[in-house]
Amino acid sequence: MINIELGWMIAEIGRQPWILRGYMKVSEGATTAKGLGSMFWLFFVLYVFLGVFCTIVIRKMFIHNPPEDELQYRFKK
Repeated sequence: MINIELGWMIAEIGRQPWILRGYMKVSEGATTAKGLGSMFWLFFVLYVFLGVFCTIVIRKMFIHNPPEDELQYRFKK
């Protein structure tokens, strides 16, 4: 996830100085690649799935092993 975000930031930040100095028009700096909408939805579904899955796993972990029980066990030793 960090690599995806950094890649996007580098691509966008790399274009800005050229646009600000007038060497490149904003329309030339904008991404016009096809398939951006489908990639957006693919990542959206992936992150929703991962979020739901992680929430379920963490809830099950806390239900089967409440923090209070673990704290009592650790301080009894």
